[in-house]
Amino acid sequence: MIAAIPTRFDDCVDWLVTKLSRRGAVEQQQERAPEPVIIATPPPQPIDEGEVVKDWVAAYRARRGRDPKVLDVAKDFNLSKTTAWRRMQA
Repeated sequence: MIAAIPTRFDDCVDWLVTKLSRRGAVEQQQERAPEPVIIATPPPQPIDEGEVVKDWVAAYRARRGRDPKVLDVAKDFNLSKTTAWRRMQA
């Protein structure tokens, strides 16, 4: 490593200028690199199952002329019986 460093003053100055100019060139290349484009997507909106159940119950009433059973709602929406009953009452 020591052998690579020039001994004469002029050679030292040339060596130093070369090192500094290379460092500046590398920094300029890094500055010119384009920034990556980041496209943010909005987070998905949560689905309000209460509204979906209400719409489903209304469609069931319109088709069959009666309210669905609690077990039908629970089975179709994978809900507990209590939750299905509450959503039907809403």
